[in-house]
Amino acid sequence: MSSRFRSLVALAVASLAVPLAVVAQAPAASAAVSIRDGFTDSVVTGSLGAAVDVTDLPDGRMLVAAQDGQVWVVAVNGTKVATPAVSISGLCRANEQGLLGIDVDPDVATNGFVYLYYTHGTSSPSCENRVSRFTLTGNTLANEQILIDHIASLQVNHEGGDIQLGKDGNLYISSGDDANGANAQDLSNLAGKILRIKTDGTIPSGNPFTASDSASCANGAQSGKKCQEIFAYGFRNPFRIAADPNAADTRIFVNDVGLDTAEEVDILVAGGNYGWPTREGLCASASRNDCHAPLKGNPTASGLIDPIAEYTHVATGCEAITGGAFVPNDAWPARYSGAYLYGDEVCGKMWVLLPDGAGGWTSEDFAQNLGPLTSMRTVKQSGVWSVVYTTFANGGELHRIASDAPSGQTQPSAFHPLTPTRILDTRSGVGYTGRKPSAGDTLALKVTGTGSGVPADAVAVALNLTATEATAAGYITAWPTGETRPLTSVLNLAGAADTSANAVIARLGAGGQVNLFTQSGTHLVADVTGYWTETASSKAGRYTPAPTPARLLDTRAATGIASTTIVPAGGTVDLQVAGRGGVPATGVSAVALVVTVTNTATSGFVTAWPSGTTKPLVSTVNPVGANDIRSNLVLLPIGTNGKVSLYTLQATHLVVDIAGWFSDDSAAASTTGLLVASSPQRVVATPDGNPFGRLTGGTPVSRDYSSVVGTGAIAIVHNLTIDASADAGFLTAWPAGSTAPTASNVNWSGPRQTRAALAISSLAAAGRVSYSTNVATDLFVDRFGYFTA
Repeated sequence: MSSRFRSLVALAVASLAVPLAVVAQAPAASAAVSIRDGFTDSVVTGSLGAAVDVTDLPDGRMLVAAQDGQVWVVAVNGTKVATPAVSISGLCRANEQGLLGIDVDPDVATNGFVYLYYTHGTSSPSCENRVSRFTLTGNTLANEQILIDHIASLQVNHEGGDIQLGKDGNLYISSGDDANGANAQDLSNLAGKILRIKTDGTIPSGNPFTASDSASCANGAQSGKKCQEIFAYGFRNPFRIAADPNAADTRIFVNDVGLDTAEEVDILVAGGNYGWPTREGLCASASRNDCHAPLKGNPTASGLIDPIAEYTHVATGCEAITGGAFVPNDAWPARYSGAYLYGDEVCGKMWVLLPDGAGGWTSEDFAQNLGPLTSMRTVKQSGVWSVVYTTFANGGELHRIASDAPSGQTQPSAFHPLTPTRILDTRSGVGYTGRKPSAGDTLALKVTGTGSGVPADAVAVALNLTATEATAAGYITAWPTGETRPLTSVLNLAGAADTSANAVIARLGAGGQVNLFTQSGTHLVADVTGYWTETASSKAGRYTPAPTPARLLDTRAATGIASTTIVPAGGTVDLQVAGRGGVPATGVSAVALVVTVTNTATSGFVTAWPSGTTKPLVSTVNPVGANDIRSNLVLLPIGTNGKVSLYTLQATHLVVDIAGWFSDDSAAASTTGLLVASSPQRVVATPDGNPFGRLTGGTPVSRDYSSVVGTGAIAIVHNLTIDASADAGFLTAWPAGSTAPTASNVNWSGPRQTRAALAISSLAAAGRVSYSTNVATDLFVDRFGYFTA
């Protein structure tokens, strides 16, 4: 077995015996950082030398620990304070030794406590690692109090060196095995472990090794006794650990540096044995044959705990996992809620672990050319979250990674239409197991994955959502999993046994999921009709709104059909869409249509799908009873000869209006017409006079949306809900400043009804949308996104 170590030194120098400090003084020039679309990497400050760790203070300042024993204060504006806060004396500095870790107390604003992990002594073999508490006053650290000492450092590498405050108020400390694998399994010393102590150095209750055969090892190993400070063991070199800010209680991830084959990410479990030196990653040491499947951090049959993620040296060219940081749930676009970033010092790459919605994780490339990355931290400054990291590149730098999209929205994204596919039916157990959802229940709908046609990198989805067999009148709310339920709705139920459908365009949250809340209890059915993926520009999947909605079909007036006739029960209409109503004859991949049923014979449903394909087992509009009138937006791939087909179970008249269309691959690449999906936000509520009062029949009103969409947005995605209507009627939305069209978005069939319909409305140049009804009604509008200029 190779004697070489995977450590801070491994990347930075050709000879593994060269001290790290030499690297910091004469770094190689680094290539430009490459990061995935939608994120920006920038240098906060430089000239930090061997910067190994970073933490932040409540006032926005940051503290950077350098391996040579200095702690630098970085002001909110990114300026490095000229004098270090402290320079540790009596420091051992061979190879991986030195000042290695830093964290601050949750009450640092009042008590000033800052915790440092460093190697002290004169030279090996007298060197040992310790954790001390200092007090920060202004920009100065002083008044050292030693909390734990005598962590072995005989071999000058595998020092570990991280400190994290858990939500339980305790210090979690990572120690390496001192290049001696036996230490990792020896419970009578502190090496190769994760330790847990109180902030005053004493032993917390609940530590796993505190029985009569144990003792404190804070002042040295106790022969034949288990160390009470040990929380978990079996680690090689857990150089960096990270505490999850999203967890209700303490959850720690451990990045353990491997030897010859693999690097791993572990979930910390009290008393857990992670297998070193017999295990490396998922396999026996130095083997890729004797391996286990990932068990999401659960013990295997052998009692050793598997990692939740690993990567091999051969597959990646990377050899030393270092920094890690969680993304807070409200920090970046919802796809990254609860994600975990981790990096490798040897290859200068970063990955993101995304929750898969089933208790596991999916790893994706995130950035590269980061140089010798050593640590990461999620920080919040001026109300905005970002990830900062330290690297030895260019003389030692602190970098910031920020999302280009504000929290609560996606990056611009292109549409991928799908033939409608059912992914949820609580009546039959499709996508769900359990009883009928009751009043107050929230269902997390897994959208991405096998069977849906929606890939893991989708950021938003188009659904047709139906509620049926309602327990009572109520509403449904849809929002990204991992976020707080908003005060909005997507569809409404008139009472017991009602059935109602509405289109939903929703950001996907953690694990590729959308939450569905039912106020009153109902069965839920969801059909997916397409999805969006992030892109800076695209040929296909860009939306063009119709200048004003145009009518393509009206069976009452022989519009789009040979003669005036009601569509019989079981009848199908093949509707020509391409080349009509402003839709181009070619270059169209999908269309956005408003489908309305009227003069119904009885309860039933209408299905819309691309012509020339098999009719799917889905529904688009669901009328209830005779003479019901209902509308719904549908996003559909365009079918054979530019047509879509509509099937009706029961006899009804059909009306179809065009709202817009999506480009195909024959278009030129552009940034126009990409979706930015947002967290739901209520933007109109007439009972509150926001921004106008109750609508009166025949009197248009308008709303300026420039403050809730991006600059120059061409269309808004908004859910329109009418309530307490005076009589049967309809509502039309269109770009302000133009003539009201002969089209409608919401229809209802009687007084005092509540109905909702999703709409995509052109904003034209004014950024305003007008609304008009033919009868008095209240109106609620919820914004779900917009399309870019």
